[in-house]
Amino acid sequence: MLNRWSGMGLSLALVAVAAGCANTEQVPSEIAAEVSEINVGRGPRTPVIFDSDMDFDDTAALAYLARQHKLGRIELRAVTVTNNGAGLPGQAIRHARCLLAEFGLSSIPVADGSPTATNSFSPVLQFAVNQILSDTFASCTESTASSSVSAAQTIANTLSSSSRPVTILATGPLTNVAGALSLMSSSGCRSPHLRIQRAVVMGGAVRVTGNADVGPNSDGSQEINIWADPASAQAVVDRLTPARLTLIPLDATNHAPVTAAYLTRINGDQTTVEAQYVARLMNHPFIQFGVASGAGLYWWDPVAAIAASSISSEGVVNYEWIRIGVTQTGVQQGRTVELTRGLSFARVGTSANTAVFENEFLDGLNGR
Repeated sequence: MLNRWSGMGLSLALVAVAAGCANTEQVPSEIAAEVSEINVGRGPRTPVIFDSDMDFDDTAALAYLARQHKLGRIELRAVTVTNNGAGLPGQAIRHARCLLAEFGLSSIPVADGSPTATNSFSPVLQFAVNQILSDTFASCTESTASSSVSAAQTIANTLSSSSRPVTILATGPLTNVAGALSLMSSSGCRSPHLRIQRAVVMGGAVRVTGNADVGPNSDGSQEINIWADPASAQAVVDRLTPARLTLIPLDATNHAPVTAAYLTRINGDQTTVEAQYVARLMNHPFIQFGVASGAGLYWWDPVAAIAASSISSEGVVNYEWIRIGVTQTGVQQGRTVELTRGLSFARVGTSANTAVFENEFLDGLNGR
Protein backbone atom coordinates (compact mmCIF):
# COMPACT_ATOMS: atom_id res chain seq x y z
CA MET A 1 0.00 0.00 0.00
CA LEU A 2 1.55 3.31 -0.92
CA ASN A 3 1.38 6.81 -1.94
CA ARG A 4 3.86 7.21 0.66
CA TRP A 5 6.79 8.62 -1.24
CA SER A 6 5.37 11.73 -2.89
CA GLY A 7 6.14 13.69 0.27
CA MET A 8 9.85 12.83 -0.12
CA GLY A 9 9.98 14.74 -3.39
CA LEU A 10 11.44 11.49 -4.74
CA SER A 11 14.49 13.10 -5.91
CA LEU A 12 15.75 9.68 -4.93
CA ALA A 13 13.97 8.36 -7.93
CA LEU A 14 -10.68 -10.41 13.06
CA VAL A 15 -14.12 -9.69 13.44
CA ALA A 16 -13.37 -9.41 17.16
CA VAL A 17 -14.97 -11.41 19.92
CA ALA A 18 -17.03 -8.31 20.51
CA ALA A 19 -17.64 -8.65 24.21
CA GLY A 20 -14.15 -9.82 25.05
CA CYS A 21 -11.88 -6.87 24.37
CA ALA A 22 -11.25 -3.46 25.77
CA ASN A 23 -12.60 -1.89 22.61
CA THR A 24 -16.34 -2.22 23.30
CA GLU A 25 -17.69 -1.59 19.81
CA GLN A 26 -21.41 -1.87 19.28
CA VAL A 27 -22.45 -4.54 16.79
CA PRO A 28 -25.52 -3.33 14.83
CA SER A 29 -28.58 -5.35 15.73
CA GLU A 30 -29.26 -6.05 12.04
CA ILE A 31 -26.11 -8.19 11.77
CA ALA A 32 -25.58 -9.37 15.36
CA ALA A 33 -26.54 -12.96 14.57
CA GLU A 34 -24.15 -13.17 11.61
CA VAL A 35 -21.29 -11.65 13.56
CA SER A 36 -21.87 -14.17 16.35
CA GLU A 37 -21.95 -17.04 13.87
CA ILE A 38 -18.69 -15.96 12.22
CA ASN A 39 -16.96 -15.75 15.60
CA VAL A 40 -17.83 -19.35 16.46
CA GLY A 41 -14.84 -21.61 16.10
CA ARG A 42 -12.24 -18.88 15.78
CA GLY A 43 -9.01 -20.12 17.21
CA PRO A 44 -5.32 -20.72 16.59
CA ARG A 45 -3.88 -21.93 13.28
CA THR A 46 -6.29 -19.84 11.24
CA PRO A 47 -5.76 -20.43 7.49
CA VAL A 48 -4.55 -17.18 5.88
CA ILE A 49 -4.10 -16.00 2.29
CA PHE A 50 -1.91 -12.91 1.95
CA ASP A 51 -2.63 -10.80 -1.15
CA SER A 52 -0.45 -7.73 -1.60
CA ASP A 53 1.31 -5.43 -4.06
CA MET A 54 4.76 -6.04 -2.48
CA ASP A 55 5.53 -2.55 -1.31
CA PHE A 56 8.13 -2.18 1.43
CA ASP A 57 5.56 -2.40 4.22
CA ASP A 58 3.87 -5.40 2.58
CA THR A 59 7.16 -7.26 2.98
CA ALA A 60 7.33 -6.24 6.64
CA ALA A 61 3.79 -7.56 7.06
CA LEU A 62 4.80 -10.84 5.41
CA ALA A 63 7.71 -11.11 7.84
CA TYR A 64 5.25 -10.86 10.72
CA LEU A 65 2.94 -13.45 9.15
CA ALA A 66 5.85 -15.82 8.54
CA ARG A 67 6.84 -15.79 12.20
CA GLN A 68 3.22 -16.29 13.28
CA HIS A 69 3.02 -19.23 10.87
CA LYS A 70 6.14 -20.80 12.36
CA LEU A 71 4.71 -20.37 15.85
CA GLY A 72 1.51 -22.18 14.83
CA ARG A 73 -0.70 -19.16 15.39
CA ILE A 74 -1.78 -19.02 11.74
CA GLU A 75 -1.37 -21.27 8.72
CA LEU A 76 -0.12 -19.24 5.78
CA ARG A 77 -1.71 -21.07 2.85
CA ALA A 78 -0.75 -18.83 -0.09
CA VAL A 79 0.92 -15.52 -1.00
CA THR A 80 -0.57 -13.74 -4.01
CA VAL A 81 0.67 -10.57 -5.65
CA THR A 82 -1.03 -7.83 -7.62
CA ASN A 83 0.80 -6.30 -10.56
CA ASN A 84 -1.18 -3.05 -10.53
CA GLY A 85 0.04 -1.50 -7.30
CA ALA A 86 3.40 -0.41 -5.96
CA GLY A 87 5.32 -3.47 -7.14
CA LEU A 88 6.42 -3.87 -10.76
CA PRO A 89 5.27 -6.92 -12.74
CA GLY A 90 7.87 -9.66 -12.45
CA GLN A 91 9.72 -7.89 -9.67
CA ALA A 92 6.80 -8.07 -7.22
CA ILE A 93 6.50 -11.86 -7.44
CA ARG A 94 10.28 -12.20 -7.30
CA HIS A 95 10.39 -10.21 -4.07
CA ALA A 96 7.68 -12.41 -2.55
CA ARG A 97 9.66 -15.51 -3.53
CA CYS A 98 12.87 -13.98 -2.15
CA LEU A 99 11.23 -13.28 1.18
CA LEU A 100 9.70 -16.73 1.61
CA ALA A 101 13.01 -18.33 0.65
CA GLU A 102 14.83 -16.21 3.22
CA PHE A 103 12.34 -17.32 5.88
CA GLY A 104 12.60 -20.99 4.91
CA LEU A 105 9.02 -21.09 3.60
CA SER A 106 9.54 -21.69 -0.13
CA SER A 107 6.90 -24.44 -0.10
CA ILE A 108 4.11 -21.87 0.33
CA PRO A 109 2.47 -21.23 -3.07
CA VAL A 110 3.13 -17.84 -4.68
CA ALA A 111 1.12 -16.44 -7.58
CA ASP A 112 0.69 -13.13 -9.37
CA GLY A 113 -1.91 -11.47 -11.57
CA SER A 114 -4.06 -8.38 -12.15
CA PRO A 115 -1.99 -6.58 -14.81
CA THR A 116 -4.37 -3.62 -15.15
CA ALA A 117 -6.53 -1.39 -12.97
CA THR A 118 -8.64 1.71 -13.40
CA ASN A 119 -5.96 4.03 -12.01
CA SER A 120 -2.21 3.52 -12.07
CA PHE A 121 0.33 4.06 -9.32
CA SER A 122 2.99 6.65 -10.07
CA PRO A 123 5.98 5.23 -12.02
CA VAL A 124 8.29 7.24 -9.78
CA LEU A 125 6.73 5.64 -6.71
CA GLN A 126 7.06 2.17 -8.27
CA PHE A 127 10.69 2.88 -9.09
CA ALA A 128 11.43 3.82 -5.49
CA VAL A 129 9.76 0.70 -4.10
CA ASN A 130 11.53 -1.53 -6.59
CA GLN A 131 14.89 0.05 -5.78
CA ILE A 132 14.42 -0.44 -2.06
CA LEU A 133 13.49 -4.09 -2.40
CA SER A 134 16.01 -4.89 -5.13
CA ASP A 135 18.75 -3.54 -2.87
CA THR A 136 17.35 -5.37 0.15
CA PHE A 137 17.29 -8.67 -1.81
CA ALA A 138 20.59 -8.04 -3.60
CA SER A 139 21.75 -11.65 -3.18
CA CYS A 140 18.43 -13.28 -4.08
CA THR A 141 18.32 -15.40 -7.25
CA GLU A 142 14.57 -16.15 -7.34
CA SER A 143 12.72 -15.99 -10.66
CA THR A 144 10.75 -13.06 -12.07
CA ALA A 145 8.58 -15.43 -14.11
CA SER A 146 4.86 -15.09 -13.70
CA SER A 147 3.09 -17.96 -11.97
CA SER A 148 1.50 -20.69 -14.07
CA VAL A 149 -1.73 -20.33 -12.08
CA SER A 150 -3.05 -16.79 -11.68
CA ALA A 151 -3.36 -15.09 -8.33
CA ALA A 152 -7.16 -14.97 -8.56
CA GLN A 153 -7.34 -18.67 -9.38
CA THR A 154 -4.90 -19.50 -6.58
CA ILE A 155 -7.08 -17.63 -4.09
CA ALA A 156 -10.20 -19.39 -5.42
CA ASN A 157 -8.51 -22.81 -5.29
CA THR A 158 -7.25 -22.22 -1.76
CA LEU A 159 -10.67 -21.16 -0.54
CA SER A 160 -12.42 -24.08 -2.27
CA SER A 161 -10.03 -26.72 -0.95
CA SER A 162 -9.94 -25.55 2.66
CA SER A 163 -11.87 -27.56 5.23
CA ARG A 164 -12.16 -24.40 7.35
CA PRO A 165 -13.10 -20.82 6.47
CA VAL A 166 -10.04 -18.78 5.50
CA THR A 167 -8.91 -15.29 6.46
CA ILE A 168 -7.79 -13.14 3.53
CA LEU A 169 -5.38 -10.31 4.28
CA ALA A 170 -5.33 -7.88 1.34
CA THR A 171 -2.88 -4.97 1.37
CA GLY A 172 -2.94 -3.78 -2.24
CA PRO A 173 -5.58 -3.10 -4.88
CA LEU A 174 -8.40 -5.62 -4.53
CA THR A 175 -8.33 -6.91 -8.11
CA ASN A 176 -7.17 -10.42 -7.20
CA VAL A 177 -9.68 -10.86 -4.38
CA ALA A 178 -12.61 -9.67 -6.47
CA GLY A 179 -11.43 -11.87 -9.33
CA ALA A 180 -11.31 -14.93 -7.09
CA LEU A 181 -14.85 -14.39 -5.84
CA SER A 182 -16.04 -13.95 -9.43
CA LEU A 183 -14.29 -17.14 -10.53
CA MET A 184 -15.88 -19.11 -7.72
CA SER A 185 -19.34 -17.81 -8.58
CA SER A 186 -18.93 -18.57 -12.28
CA SER A 187 -17.80 -22.12 -11.49
CA GLY A 188 -20.99 -22.86 -9.59
CA CYS A 189 -20.13 -21.89 -6.02
CA ARG A 190 -23.31 -20.10 -4.95
CA SER A 191 -21.94 -18.53 -1.78
CA PRO A 192 -18.16 -18.09 -2.09
CA HIS A 193 -18.19 -15.62 0.79
CA LEU A 194 -19.01 -18.46 3.17
CA ARG A 195 -15.53 -19.86 2.51
CA ILE A 196 -14.10 -16.67 4.02
CA GLN A 197 -13.92 -16.19 7.77
CA ARG A 198 -12.84 -12.58 7.33
CA ALA A 199 -11.24 -10.39 4.73
CA VAL A 200 -8.98 -7.86 6.41
CA VAL A 201 -8.28 -5.07 3.91
CA MET A 202 -5.70 -2.35 4.34
CA GLY A 203 -7.46 0.35 2.39
CA GLY A 204 -9.73 3.33 2.51
CA ALA A 205 -9.87 6.71 4.17
CA VAL A 206 -13.22 7.01 5.89
CA ARG A 207 -13.04 10.08 8.13
CA VAL A 208 -9.56 11.33 7.29
CA THR A 209 -7.81 12.75 4.23
CA GLY A 210 -6.69 10.24 1.61
CA ASN A 211 -3.19 9.74 0.21
CA ALA A 212 -3.82 9.51 -3.54
CA ASP A 213 -2.15 12.28 -5.51
CA VAL A 214 -4.48 15.03 -6.68
CA GLY A 215 -5.05 14.86 -10.41
CA PRO A 216 -7.68 14.36 -13.12
CA ASN A 217 -8.99 11.20 -11.45
CA SER A 218 -8.45 12.11 -7.80
CA ASP A 219 -9.22 14.96 -5.46
CA GLY A 220 -6.99 13.53 -2.73
CA SER A 221 -9.85 12.13 -0.65
CA GLN A 222 -9.01 8.56 -1.67
CA GLU A 223 -6.66 6.00 -0.20
CA ILE A 224 -4.50 4.71 -3.03
CA ASN A 225 -5.24 0.95 -2.82
CA ILE A 226 -8.98 1.49 -3.18
CA TRP A 227 -8.49 4.29 -5.74
CA ALA A 228 -6.44 2.00 -7.98
CA ASP A 229 -9.39 -0.33 -8.63
CA PRO A 230 -12.67 1.10 -7.33
CA ALA A 231 -14.82 -1.49 -9.10
CA SER A 232 -13.01 -4.40 -7.47
CA ALA A 233 -13.19 -2.68 -4.10
CA GLN A 234 -16.96 -2.27 -4.41
CA ALA A 235 -17.30 -5.88 -5.57
CA VAL A 236 -15.53 -7.04 -2.40
CA VAL A 237 -17.74 -4.80 -0.27
CA ASP A 238 -20.83 -6.22 -1.97
CA ARG A 239 -19.71 -9.83 -1.47
CA LEU A 240 -18.40 -9.62 2.08
CA THR A 241 -20.78 -7.28 3.84
CA PRO A 242 -22.30 -7.52 6.27
CA ALA A 243 -19.90 -8.91 8.86
CA ARG A 244 -17.08 -10.58 6.89
CA LEU A 245 -15.19 -7.43 5.88
CA THR A 246 -12.72 -5.73 8.22
CA LEU A 247 -11.34 -2.47 6.86
CA ILE A 248 -8.07 -1.07 8.19
CA PRO A 249 -8.09 2.42 6.64
CA LEU A 250 -5.82 5.41 7.05
CA ASP A 251 -8.00 6.38 10.02
CA ALA A 252 -6.22 3.60 11.94
CA THR A 253 -2.81 3.40 10.25
CA ASN A 254 -2.18 7.13 10.67
CA HIS A 255 -1.57 6.22 14.32
CA ALA A 256 1.37 3.95 13.41
CA PRO A 257 4.07 6.21 11.94
CA VAL A 258 7.56 4.97 11.16
CA THR A 259 9.77 6.85 13.62
CA ALA A 260 13.50 6.96 14.18
CA ALA A 261 13.01 5.93 17.80
CA TYR A 262 11.10 2.79 16.86
CA LEU A 263 13.63 1.88 14.17
CA THR A 264 16.30 2.08 16.85
CA ARG A 265 14.28 -0.40 18.92
CA ILE A 266 14.03 -2.76 15.96
CA ASN A 267 17.76 -2.52 15.28
CA GLY A 268 18.44 -3.50 18.88
CA ASP A 269 15.98 -6.40 19.05
CA GLN A 270 16.55 -8.91 16.24
CA THR A 271 16.43 -12.49 17.47
CA THR A 272 14.74 -14.09 14.44
CA VAL A 273 15.33 -14.05 10.69
CA GLU A 274 12.06 -12.15 10.29
CA ALA A 275 13.08 -9.37 12.68
CA GLN A 276 16.51 -9.23 11.04
CA TYR A 277 14.87 -8.79 7.66
CA VAL A 278 12.71 -5.88 8.82
CA ALA A 279 15.74 -4.19 10.38
CA ARG A 280 17.69 -4.58 7.13
CA LEU A 281 14.77 -3.28 5.08
CA MET A 282 14.18 -0.24 7.24
CA ASN A 283 17.85 0.73 7.16
CA HIS A 284 17.67 1.31 3.41
CA PRO A 285 18.80 4.88 2.60
CA PHE A 286 15.50 5.77 0.89
CA ILE A 287 13.53 4.83 3.99
CA GLN A 288 16.00 6.49 6.33
CA PHE A 289 15.81 9.66 4.25
CA GLY A 290 12.01 9.52 4.29
CA VAL A 291 11.90 9.24 8.07
CA ALA A 292 14.49 11.97 8.58
CA SER A 293 12.73 14.35 6.19
CA GLY A 294 9.28 13.82 7.70
CA ALA A 295 7.87 12.31 4.50
CA GLY A 296 5.09 10.57 6.39
CA LEU A 297 5.83 6.86 6.28
CA TYR A 298 3.57 4.52 8.23
CA TRP A 299 3.35 0.85 9.16
CA TRP A 300 0.23 0.55 7.00
CA ASP A 301 0.29 -3.16 6.22
CA PRO A 302 1.80 -4.49 9.48
CA VAL A 303 -1.16 -2.94 11.33
CA ALA A 304 -3.48 -4.93 9.06
CA ALA A 305 -1.37 -8.08 9.45
CA ILE A 306 -1.71 -7.92 13.21
CA ALA A 307 -5.44 -7.34 12.91
CA ALA A 308 -5.75 -10.38 10.63
CA SER A 309 -3.59 -12.86 12.46
CA SER A 310 -3.65 -12.28 16.18
CA ILE A 311 -6.62 -12.80 18.47
CA SER A 312 -4.59 -11.19 21.24
CA SER A 313 -4.16 -7.98 19.22
CA GLU A 314 -7.58 -6.47 19.87
CA GLY A 315 -6.02 -3.56 21.74
CA VAL A 316 -4.08 -2.41 18.65
CA VAL A 317 -6.99 -1.12 16.54
CA ASN A 318 -10.25 0.46 17.70
CA TYR A 319 -13.26 -0.38 15.57
CA GLU A 320 -16.73 0.78 14.64
CA TRP A 321 -19.32 -0.95 12.47
CA ILE A 322 -19.90 1.41 9.54
CA ARG A 323 -21.89 1.09 6.33
CA ILE A 324 -19.32 1.44 3.55
CA GLY A 325 -19.51 2.21 -0.16
CA VAL A 326 -16.94 3.06 -2.82
CA THR A 327 -17.45 5.97 -5.22
CA GLN A 328 -17.10 4.74 -8.81
CA THR A 329 -16.93 7.83 -11.03
CA GLY A 330 -15.60 11.34 -11.25
CA VAL A 331 -12.80 13.00 -9.38
CA GLN A 332 -13.78 11.15 -6.19
CA GLN A 333 -13.67 7.67 -7.73
CA GLY A 334 -12.22 5.22 -5.21
CA ARG A 335 -13.31 7.23 -2.20
CA THR A 336 -14.64 5.16 0.69
CA VAL A 337 -17.84 6.75 1.95
CA GLU A 338 -20.16 6.17 4.88
CA LEU A 339 -23.70 5.20 3.87
CA THR A 340 -26.82 5.91 5.89
CA ARG A 341 -28.88 2.87 5.00
CA GLY A 342 -28.54 -0.74 3.90
CA LEU A 343 -26.62 -3.72 5.25
CA SER A 344 -23.15 -3.00 3.87
CA PHE A 345 -21.65 -2.97 7.36
CA ALA A 346 -17.89 -3.41 7.63
CA ARG A 347 -15.85 -3.50 10.79
CA VAL A 348 -13.78 -0.36 10.31
CA GLY A 349 -10.66 0.60 12.20
CA THR A 350 -11.15 4.18 13.34
CA SER A 351 -7.93 4.64 15.34
CA ALA A 352 -5.03 2.65 16.73
CA ASN A 353 -2.85 2.54 19.83
CA THR A 354 0.69 3.41 18.75
CA ALA A 355 2.52 1.91 21.73
CA VAL A 356 0.49 -1.30 21.68
CA PHE A 357 1.12 -1.70 17.95
CA GLU A 358 4.85 -1.17 18.29
CA ASN A 359 5.13 -3.71 21.09
CA GLU A 360 2.93 -6.28 19.32
CA PHE A 361 4.78 -5.96 16.00
CA LEU A 362 8.25 -6.25 17.48
CA ASP A 363 7.26 -9.08 19.82
CA GLY A 364 5.55 -10.86 16.94
CA LEU A 365 8.58 -10.58 14.67
CA ASN A 366 10.75 -12.01 17.43
CA GLY A 367 8.35 -14.82 18.28
CA ARG A 368 7.51 -13.67 21.75
